[in-house]
Amino acid sequence: MDSNILCGLVHLYDSETDTTSVSWSYRDNPELKFFVLEYYDSDKRKWLPYDGHMGIIEKDNY
Repeated sequence: MDSNILCGLVHLYDSETDTTSVSWSYRDNPELKFFVLEYYDSDKRKWLPYDGHMGIIEKDNY
């Protein structure tokens, strides 16, 4: 995957609700079908899928 596809990434942590919102922008590429979102678990000391399954987020085709 071309590392120049990602243009920007923002994550915002809300300490009141203990939640994080993530947003990103990217250059469109017909070969790009999905993203994988992971978080770092400091207890397990490894990256894990955000949803506990595969962490796949389908690309919007709007």
